[in-house]
Amino acid sequence: RNAVSSSEAQAVPLLDAHEVTVRFGGLTAVDAVSARFNAGELVALVGANGAGKSTLLRAISGVQPYAGKIVYNGTDIGAISPERRVALGIVQVPEGRQVFGPLSVEDNLRLGAYTRTRAESDAELVEAIRFLGQNSEPSRPFDDTHPTMTLALGERFRLHAMAFGLSY
Repeated sequence: RNAVSSSEAQAVPLLDAHEVTVRFGGLTAVDAVSARFNAGELVALVGANGAGKSTLLRAISGVQPYAGKIVYNGTDIGAISPERRVALGIVQVPEGRQVFGPLSVEDNLRLGAYTRTRAESDAELVEAIRFLGQNSEPSRPFDDTHPTMTLALGERFRLHAMAFGLSY
């Protein structure tokens, strides 16, 4: 119910949800959830089916009405549209590992960033490739020029998430 990260020392959390509640008629799907996440943290939202995980994420994304307060990077985003939240960097990545197997990691990322100019996406691509390389399988070297079908399952999932995130 109250997920507070271990690194609360950071002055302004990247995302701070306070007492977020979502109701569908008389049914409370999310009940006063508070969570604080700092930049650079890897966070998992875990719970049983029907526990409200997706509903909470939809509230954060702005596509689900909610009560409470959600602050992103120091700004209350309660009145900000879903489209503007995406522009701020709040993006949901659906479950899946769909990548273009014959294409390289860089080509998959470039396809994900198709809505951006090359100048806008180049720095993000470099950072994404660096992240993927640092988090690759330790048993073999990471090569962003090889076809993605040679990546381990976890690497393909991370690539999918990054390419999807770059698409916004």
